[in-house]
Amino acid sequence: MSQKVSGFDVFVRATVAITGLMIALWLLFVVAPNQANYAEGGIFTALAIWGITIAGLLGFGYTLYQKKSNFKGFFSLNLVTLLGISMLASACYHTVPAGNRGVKVHLYGNSKGIDKTEVLNPGRYWRAWGVEYHNIPIYQKTYNFTQDKNESSPIDESISFQTGQGTKINADIGISYQIHENAVGKIFDRFRVDDITGALNQHFRNVARNEFNVQAAKLSIEDLLGPSRTMMVKAVEKRAKEEGEILGVNVIYLNLTSDLRLPDEIRQAVNDKIKKIQQSEAKEFELREAIAQARVDSVRFYSEIQKAKAEAEANRIKASSITRELIEMEKVKKWDGKNPQVVSGGGGLMVDIK
Repeated sequence: MSQKVSGFDVFVRATVAITGLMIALWLLFVVAPNQANYAEGGIFTALAIWGITIAGLLGFGYTLYQKKSNFKGFFSLNLVTLLGISMLASACYHTVPAGNRGVKVHLYGNSKGIDKTEVLNPGRYWRAWGVEYHNIPIYQKTYNFTQDKNESSPIDESISFQTGQGTKINADIGISYQIHENAVGKIFDRFRVDDITGALNQHFRNVARNEFNVQAAKLSIEDLLGPSRTMMVKAVEKRAKEEGEILGVNVIYLNLTSDLRLPDEIRQAVNDKIKKIQQSEAKEFELREAIAQARVDSVRFYSEIQKAKAEAEANRIKASSITRELIEMEKVKKWDGKNPQVVSGGGGLMVDIK
């Protein structure tokens, strides 16, 4: 006589069977075809998914229709099968996030190695057996190589170089760059690490340090503290851009992000020299001011002398032209015809009418 199955057992069996059926349909008609179509060698993964799915379906069906009391054992077996299918499906794809491009590395076969021709755009790709996937960021990256251990790195990444006089100089630099989309395979082949950004940062730091040494060897301390510093930085930036073109990287800029750090004794000597130069220039300026003022005073004095000479000459000419008749004529012009009210001596007319 068959064992009676309770309503709860039927509900649990039906739930497990329906869930298994839905997962099976998804695996059979979505996961497996995509695995076979979009990933090299994916047909083997697809066959594995089909096989496990069919085995799970048979287990679910048997659990649903069996009427014996060993339901718990079959349920446990089917639950393990369901979890195995889910884990296999979740491990079957690789994600390329936005702002990145993917690179495939074939581990076996005639095509073993890095695939430099196929670039994976952002999205999900079903994994193939024997193939590794790596993501390369292609958005703009900015990095500062500083002495400050609390900024970009816990270690000192500043640049040191020497002048033509053998003086050691230290400075912080910053760089900004962007990887060309079609160069991700070549760049991964060059560095062969997952942290491509870190590898590129270190590579450009080495390039910049070497070029700083080349350019600084042509200059003195005084040159570097003047306009030659800008020319040196431009030369280093040019070298970094040339290296970027070789790699497939667009170097947007490279510049100094700090003042030049000099040894204390050199800095003190430079400051003293600059102070003396400033004092000398100040004295020279004062001398030029004094000379200019003397010239102004000389011109003013000469002008006054010429004016006095002109006035004296005018007075002389005027004095030589005065006669008795002219004086009498001026008196007549100014006389109103009346005699003065008060006269002294013998009196008489103001104007001599003789």
